[in-house]
Amino acid sequence: MINQAELHTVIDVHERIERLLSLSQMHYDICSDLVNGYLSVTSHQLNATMRVLTVITAIFIPLGFLAGLYGMNFEYIPELKLTHGYFYLLGFMSILALGLIGLFKKIRWL
Repeated sequence: MINQAELHTVIDVHERIERLLSLSQMHYDICSDLVNGYLSVTSHQLNATMRVLTVITAIFIPLGFLAGLYGMNFEYIPELKLTHGYFYLLGFMSILALGLIGLFKKIRWL
């Protein structure tokens, strides 16, 4: 029913369609790789931001706890009766903050 000229045309069209299909699949894979790379970079940036926020939180939570504890109106806190108790507390809080900053720099989080 189909002569040789028509058969050759049909085979040629079939090969071109297969080539277009393989090219479209290749471009789809490239786009998929680009999207995955973008998501990976975005995730890495988010992790870096969360690490900095975690460090800030880890430094200020103990300081906030100590400030809240000594901000209450208790009469029987031992350091309140000392002559330089306020400065001892500030010194301890400074040592704590600097120690945490040093620790986080040592493990390269800052």
